[in-house]
Amino acid sequence: MPPPGPVQRKNLRRSLTITLAFMAVKSLLASEKSKAAAERLLGPRLRNGLYRPVYILYSSVGGVWILLLAYRRPHRVLYQARPPLSWLMRVGQLASIALTLETTRFLGAGFFGIPQLRALLKGRQPEAEPEAQGPPPEDGGELSQRSFFGFTRHPNNWFPTVFFLLEPRMTDKRAMYTMLMTIHVLLGSVHEESRLRGRYGAAYDRYKETAPFLGSLSRKR
Repeated sequence: MPPPGPVQRKNLRRSLTITLAFMAVKSLLASEKSKAAAERLLGPRLRNGLYRPVYILYSSVGGVWILLLAYRRPHRVLYQARPPLSWLMRVGQLASIALTLETTRFLGAGFFGIPQLRALLKGRQPEAEPEAQGPPPEDGGELSQRSFFGFTRHPNNWFPTVFFLLEPRMTDKRAMYTMLMTIHVLLGSVHEESRLRGRYGAAYDRYKETAPFLGSLSRKR
């Protein structure tokens, strides 16, 4: 494999800078300090009604932009899986997409902040969005283990990561993005757990006893 040329190195540095900036802003927006600052600036009503939709919009648009950078030339191919291994990897990628969509469906419109935005537009006082991306509470106060929240405590973090780890044609930019995303997701999941523990207390401790951090095909009882 030939060493990267000047154009490839420049392009890789640019992609790295943009990716790190996007992830840093995304982490900042997810913090309690940013939410509190938004509430002081906008007031509770606008903060509750707009914060989650704006966060999702930023994450979606920025994420697509980062992906375009990762898959756009020039880049250097690090390895290329061949059939039948590449076919199996593609099947795994499709499965990760399906699992992510199912988890998002289970979380419902509240994941996107739609109920909050709807209440704002109708002139009502929106409630604050659900805490983090953790399992929703059930009627009895315990946290749900339905969908994939009994398989892993962070399905909407790990399933998208699997998609990039299973990329059959790995380039320098895709490898960089996959590494950064994995670190970002790992640190974000740890931070998310502290937020969920602060929100749900002992109920989250009980949930952690049955649902693993990464994932398991069996559940503790």
